[in-house]
Amino acid sequence: MYTYRRDEGGFTLIELMVVIMIIAVLLAMALPTFLRFRARAQDSAAQQSLAVAQKTTFAVALQDDSYPPSATLVATMPGFEGSLDWLDGVTSSTSPAEVSIADDAGGRELAMAVLSRSGSCFYLRVSLDAPPARRVDAAPATCAGQDYVDGADAGW
Repeated sequence: MYTYRRDEGGFTLIELMVVIMIIAVLLAMALPTFLRFRARAQDSAAQQSLAVAQKTTFAVALQDDSYPPSATLVATMPGFEGSLDWLDGVTSSTSPAEVSIADDAGGRELAMAVLSRSGSCFYLRVSLDAPPARRVDAAPATCAGQDYVDGADAGW
């Protein structure tokens, strides 16, 4: 017959519950920080896609001293930069690997948009005559290049 001895090792139910509570509190503190870092990394991926698109389209513009029409860019850019999917300016970007690109009538400016996995849309307007203009929209209805053909530089 087994008898209970007080000197046996082991944890009581209260001790286990205290450990579980401590772990829960630590998780509750760490989870928002992790999600913030994750969103920043997703936004950085979208910004990087726009930086690559800017440099690639500028290289194309150097050849003719103007940007080609966006339809021409959408058709030819996969040959220059195959890691990105190029969309016309009215089509919304749905991922950081898709760049929606719209041109102005004169061939001097392009507007680009990329949707981050965090849900923010990053816009970049590049010009052969002026510095680039940037804008971010945290909850866009659409994320298309034509949405930022005009507008002030609000920064990222």
